[in-house]
Amino acid sequence: MLSVSVLTLEAVFQIKGAEYECNGVLKNHTLDFVATSKRWHGGLATIKEKRGAEVHGCVWRVPEEFAGELDLQEAGYHRLIVPVECPDCVVECRTYQYSDEKAFSQPPSPHYKTVILAGAVEHSLPAGYIKGMF
Repeated sequence: MLSVSVLTLEAVFQIKGAEYECNGVLKNHTLDFVATSKRWHGGLATIKEKRGAEVHGCVWRVPEEFAGELDLQEAGYHRLIVPVECPDCVVECRTYQYSDEKAFSQPPSPHYKTVILAGAVEHSLPAGYIKGMF
């Protein structure tokens, strides 16, 4: 199973078998922050369809036996399979999208923002994209 996330899966989700594959781009989607998380004390990251927009992130190889565990950790989200453009090919990846389509945009907490920015910098996402994330 391939999964897309900016965050280091092993650190955030404690998925020890997760292996970084490459950086990728999800076309015609944008990064948004919605609802209010009790854990993060601010908006939660999600993707939304938006023509012409791009979401940059990391492609991770995750052992199939952890699929259910990821689903549990992503409570409030649903799975999506999306085409992600990688340097040499397009791969079908699993990602998660916030399930309440009526949720309003909310800014992320400073801590959540720091975690996401650290993952983006750690994996050398484009500087212009990082500047425009928030």
